[in-house]
Amino acid sequence: MSWWNLAIAPVSGILALAYGRRIWFWFAFGFFFGLWSFLIVLLPKKELKIPTLPNWLLVLWGNRQIARIMRPIRDPSDLI
Repeated sequence: MSWWNLAIAPVSGILALAYGRRIWFWFAFGFFFGLWSFLIVLLPKKELKIPTLPNWLLVLWGNRQIARIMRPIRDPSDLI
């Protein structure tokens, strides 16, 4: 084992998660084989998935941001 294996194992696990592969398998593979796992996991068998947030969460977050911005405004003179 070398320090390189320890450094590449989480990276290959995260990439595997992004490509929809088994994260623990690729984490262990990266731990034992190092850079080779990183190169193999980069060969995508699926398109890279970009996670999206559900609409209800975006609406909730937007409402909280608007409330945070509007909180210090007490009357119309605060807008000037």
